[in-house]
Amino acid sequence: MEHLVDKILNNPKNTGVTFSGGEPFWQAPALIEVAKKVKAGGLNVMSFTGFTLERLQADYAPACSKELLAQLDILIDGAFVSSLAVNDPNSLVSSSNQRVHIFNPDLKNKLDWASDQIEIHILKDGSRIITGFRGSLDSD
Repeated sequence: MEHLVDKILNNPKNTGVTFSGGEPFWQAPALIEVAKKVKAGGLNVMSFTGFTLERLQADYAPACSKELLAQLDILIDGAFVSSLAVNDPNSLVSSSNQRVHIFNPDLKNKLDWASDQIEIHILKDGSRIITGFRGSLDSD
């Protein structure tokens, strides 16, 4: 984990870290440590989850959910529902039942990411899954 955190913090282009599926809150104990270290390095932390915020705050939430929530700047909650899909590259959610929770007020008016992003998943065996694309949507 230390090596991963070092790689994240040593890239000056990184402004934050996003936890996404599988389900991050089933891995909360490990992600809390990553979140604390990258936040200490000045980065923001956000997470997607299939749970609702209310479920994560409940007594029957996955282990350490409240502690992971305390480290987040942004949470996007709710399961993806294909019949409610939002097919807009500028949308912060993938389906209309999902909600955006901004815990860090400094980010309130800064949620303007676009679809021209790349996402890299590094697996335990060192292999990588890359989604998204690099470049511009401009057709010029």
